[in-house]
Amino acid sequence: MSEERAGLEEIQTECKFELDLRNLFATQLLNSKTYHLNFNLSGEWCTVHYALGETHDHDWVVVATISYTL
Repeated sequence: MSEERAGLEEIQTECKFELDLRNLFATQLLNSKTYHLNFNLSGEWCTVHYALGETHDHDWVVVATISYTL
């Protein structure tokens, strides 16, 4: 059990990073696009919204949100 816990802590440490959202959203994006994927799950509608664009450094930025209609 302690070996599993140590492995999990190692994974959590490796996945930590910081992102300055203010600067990210202040960046002017090129080739921006939006996508909306609709799903009907047992009579409830779920929509996944994607907005993406390319920075001047040729990196891609993607923001995804999910909305539900009950």
